[in-house]
Amino acid sequence: MSRGSAVLRRLTAVAATAALLTGMSAVAASPASAQQIVRQTTTRGCEWTTGVGQYWRVKADVTVAQIAGTSTRWIESATNARTELSGFTFGVRESNSVASATIQGGGVSVRISGSAVLNYGVPTPFGTIEWLSQPISCATTYSVY
Repeated sequence: MSRGSAVLRRLTAVAATAALLTGMSAVAASPASAQQIVRQTTTRGCEWTTGVGQYWRVKADVTVAQIAGTSTRWIESATNARTELSGFTFGVRESNSVASATIQGGGVSVRISGSAVLNYGVPTPFGTIEWLSQPISCATTYSVY
């Protein structure tokens, strides 16, 4: 191994580490084929709304890998599946929430789904009086092609 290629390999590793630490996608050389793999992580999911400024979402962080200079892409990972309730949530509580992200077709797509129960209530000095419980769910499929 020449000294120049060892230095280049070390610089590539340092640059990839710095890119990952700053939240950028990393470019790493594959030693077997000398192809570059580019990875990018985005958040995907679906949303449910009551129409009064209240939103319930199911999300997952999806990492897509691509061989640089080609159209070859695949879903490398789907992590951190979660639910969230946002917007005007006074008197609303989420319970029994479940979220999942499953890679399908050998990395061609990912199915993100979740469910929960929204409990609507009126806060009182003695606790919240619940007057309605509504089951909710949503699902979506994200594909790289």
